[in-house]
Amino acid sequence: MTLRIAVVACLSMVLLACQGQDSAPLSQRLVDDFEPTMILGSPTAGDSSARAEWRFTEADGTTGWDVVQEIEGLTVQSNHLTGKTTGGLPILKTELASGGRGRDVLSEIHLRLRVDAGANAALHFVGERPQPVDIIEARRFFWDAEAPIIADNTMRTYVLQTPFPVLSTDVKDIYLRPSDAADARFEIESLRLVFQSELLAEKKSGIGWNGLEGIFRESVITRAPETLRWPVRVPQRPKFEVGLGTLDDEPLTFRVAIATTAGEELLFERTLTTSNRWEDVSFDLDEYRGQDVTLVFSLDGPEGTPGLWGSPMLRQRVEVAPDDLQAVILIVADTLRADHLSFHGYERPTAPHLANLAASGVVFLDAYSHAPWTRVSVPSLVTSLHPMSHNLRAWSDRLPNAALTLAEVYREAGWATVGFSSIPHTSHAANMHQGYESLYVARSEDQYFAKTARGFTDQLLPWLERHQDQRFFVFFHVFDPHFPYEPRPPYDTLWTSAAQNEAHRIQMPKVSSVVTNMLKASQGMATRQEMERSGTDTQAYIETRQGHYDASIRAMDEELGRIVERLSELGLEERTLVAFTSDHGEEFLEHDWMGHGHSLYNELIHVPLFFWNPSKIPARVVETPVQHLDVLPTLLELSGLAIPQSAQGQSMIPLWNGTPGWRDQPIVSERPGDDHLLTPPPREYSSESLIFDGWKLIYHGSGRGELPEFELYDHEKDPGETRDLAADHPEIVKRLAGLLETWRLDAVAKRLPNDADAIDSLSDKELERLRSLGYIQ
Repeated sequence: MTLRIAVVACLSMVLLACQGQDSAPLSQRLVDDFEPTMILGSPTAGDSSARAEWRFTEADGTTGWDVVQEIEGLTVQSNHLTGKTTGGLPILKTELASGGRGRDVLSEIHLRLRVDAGANAALHFVGERPQPVDIIEARRFFWDAEAPIIADNTMRTYVLQTPFPVLSTDVKDIYLRPSDAADARFEIESLRLVFQSELLAEKKSGIGWNGLEGIFRESVITRAPETLRWPVRVPQRPKFEVGLGTLDDEPLTFRVAIATTAGEELLFERTLTTSNRWEDVSFDLDEYRGQDVTLVFSLDGPEGTPGLWGSPMLRQRVEVAPDDLQAVILIVADTLRADHLSFHGYERPTAPHLANLAASGVVFLDAYSHAPWTRVSVPSLVTSLHPMSHNLRAWSDRLPNAALTLAEVYREAGWATVGFSSIPHTSHAANMHQGYESLYVARSEDQYFAKTARGFTDQLLPWLERHQDQRFFVFFHVFDPHFPYEPRPPYDTLWTSAAQNEAHRIQMPKVSSVVTNMLKASQGMATRQEMERSGTDTQAYIETRQGHYDASIRAMDEELGRIVERLSELGLEERTLVAFTSDHGEEFLEHDWMGHGHSLYNELIHVPLFFWNPSKIPARVVETPVQHLDVLPTLLELSGLAIPQSAQGQSMIPLWNGTPGWRDQPIVSERPGDDHLLTPPPREYSSESLIFDGWKLIYHGSGRGELPEFELYDHEKDPGETRDLAADHPEIVKRLAGLLETWRLDAVAKRLPNDADAIDSLSDKELERLRSLGYIQ
C-alpha cells in the first residue's frame, strides 16, 4: 500500500467514526470497488478503422500538410514528415474531413515526434463555422492542446489532451506547432486525433474519467450486451443514483436490476436516443435496507455499443440536526481583489449579496493568496501546501497524484463532491479533478473569454436539489471578474456609458500595438510607459476598465445570490457553510502594470475571505493576517473531519471564538518564473514575499535586471506599498530574509514526489486505476 493510499485509508476510518449515524458509509462507489471480473458477456472489440490519423510515405508526400509560417524544407523522408523551424512560432496546417462523426468528443491526441530543440508542442483547431481571420491570428497563441517535449532527437509518443471539451464539429482546420524554438529539426512519424467513441471502442470495459457536454464524471464503461454485477450491503436510508450517457446515435437501453436470495427484480429501464449528454437517475431503496444484494447493470443495443454509467452511487440519506453542518460550498471568484468590495471599504456597491453574507459571517480583512495567478495559487488553497511543496508552478505542470485535496478528504468521508471549473488551471488538465465525483468544465465555446457564474449557477441549482438529502462539498470557481472585463447587458452600462464602451474598443488596438509581450498585447494590457507611448488617455482607459471590472463583479454577485436563495428554499440555509475567496487580484497601474501574475504587491495577492453559516458562524471581523493555507483546516474542523497531517496551514476558528491554538506565522507568496508563452511576464526571474510582524518583504531572484534584491514595506501603515523602506531598515530586511530562507528549506523538504517517481511504489492495479481516472498520465 502506498503512503498516500494509507493516509487516505486512515482518514476514512476516522471520518466514519465521526459520522456516528450507522456502520454503513455515507457513499458506496462502484468505481472504488470495481473489479474486471464483475463484467460478464463481453462482445468482440469494436471497429477502429475510421481513424483521424496521418502517416507519411514518399509516394503520398505531405498528405495535405502545408507550411503556415517559420518552417523550411518540409518534405517526407523515411516515412517521416520532416522540416526545420526558422522562428519560435512554427506552424503547419492541414484539414480534417468530418467523417460522419456527429457530435463526438475529442478525447486525446497522439503525436509521434522527434525534435532536437524546443520545450513544447501544440495544436489548435478551427471548426466548421468560419472564423474571422483576426480571431484565428490572435488565437495562435492560445493552443487547444499542448504538451512538453524532450528535445534529444529521440522518437517519442506524446499524448496531448484538450483542457476544454472539443467536439468533432470544432475540428476542421488543424494547426500544429511541432516545437517552440527556432532552428529545430523535427520528424513527425504520425498524428492521431482520438475521438471518445473510438477510444471507448478500443479500450476494455472498466472505469474511466469521461466527459459529456462539459460534465466529467468518474464512470464505469460497459458495452452491449455486457452485464455488470455489483454486490453491496444496502444501508438503512438508501438512495441509488447514476448518470447515464451514450456516444452513439442508435437507441441504447440502460437497465438496473437488484438480485436477492428471493430472485431478481428490475429497478428501472431507461432508453437514451440523444448522444453526448448525461441523463441523471435516482431512487430510494428502502425496501432492501440492511440486506446483502447485488446490483445488476446491463445494456440493450447494437453489439459493442458503449454505455457510460457516470458516478454510480449507493448513498445514505442523512438526517441532520438543525445546528449540524450538512454541506460546504467553497466559492472562488477569479481575479477578484479585496479592495473592490464594500466590506473592504470600496465605495461602489459591487457585491450587495456577498456583503450581506459577510455582514453576518466572519470576514478576514487581511487574507492572502500564495501566488498571483490561478495555476499556482488554487492548488495551495485546496491542498494547504505552498507552491514550492505541491510543485505546480509552471503553465504545463500538473498537480502530483501524491497531493491530498480538500475534495478527496470529503469524498473519503462519504460526502458527495462536485467541482465547477472555468479554466484549465482548475480542471483535469492540471490534475485538479482529484476527489470530484463530477466536474463541470466551461465548454469549448466559452473558452477563456467567458462570464461563467450564470451558466454554472444554472447547473448547480438542480444539483443541489438532487443532493439535498446528502452531505456534500461544492467547489465553485467562476471567472467573471477576469479579462475581458466588459460584462453582459444589463451590467455593461452600470458604471460606464455606451459611448465610453465604444471609445474603449477603439482604443484597445492602439494600446496593444505598442505592447511588447504577446499575452499582454492580446488583452490590451500595457505598462505605464507603453501607455504613454501609445498616446492614449491613460486615466480614461483605466477608469473604463475599472468600470467594466466592477460591473462584472456585480453581475457575478447576482448569480451567487441565486445560490443562497435556493439553499433557503431547500431548507439547507442553516446547515450549509459558504466560504468565499479569490485566487488572486488584479492591477490597474498601481505599480505601473495591468493584469496579474507579474508581481507580489497587495493588489495581486490580497484577497477577500469570509465564512458564512447562520447556525455556526458568528458575525465577526478579523484583522489578523491569514492565508489560503488556513482554509482547508478551517473547513474540515467545522465539518467535524480530521485535518491531514500534510496540511501546512492551521484552523482559523480560534481567531473568532477566542479559544487558544492560533499561532502567528510568516505568510509567504510565490511568483515562479516560467518561459511558457502564456505565463504572465516577466519570466526572467522568480519572486517571493513574506508578511510577518507588521512588515512585508519582497525578494527578487537572479535575472531581475534593475530591480532591487529586496523591497520592504510597512504592512500596516502602507498597504498600498508606495514607499520602499529596505534601505532604512537593513536589520529588518536581514531578519525577514532569514525567515524566508528557513521557510524555503522547509517547503522544499516537504515537496511532493512527482508522478514519475511515485509510479515505482504503485502496484499494477493501482497504477491502472489512477491512469484510467486521469490522475497519472
